[in-house]
Amino acid sequence: MLNVLLKEDLINVLAITVRYFGGIKLGAGGLVRAYSKATSDVVSITSKITVEELISISIEVDYANVNDVLNYMNKYKEESKTFLSNARFSYLVPKDKKDKIIEDLIKNTKNKIKIE
Repeated sequence: MLNVLLKEDLINVLAITVRYFGGIKLGAGGLVRAYSKATSDVVSITSKITVEELISISIEVDYANVNDVLNYMNKYKEESKTFLSNARFSYLVPKDKKDKIIEDLIKNTKNKIKIE
């Protein structure tokens, strides 16, 4: 069962097989094949989701660059926005893409941005 999960590159998954018959007719090899097939069958009919680790970034930008930020960040989840002397936004972004996002925002706003 574990080998099936590893082969499918699945993590954070639990597979349970309940055996109601306690006999020895299948033998060790037969049990391995039966459990592997049961696990493989279930994996093939289930939907898989990818989980990304997200991190929050705070952005402060002047009003001249608000549209640049909003257009670039529209694919990420906005947590909050405040409009005072400057526009302030908070977004959830994938942790592994954070550095690239920050680099792009700095470039798009010609470094007229604060990011935490």
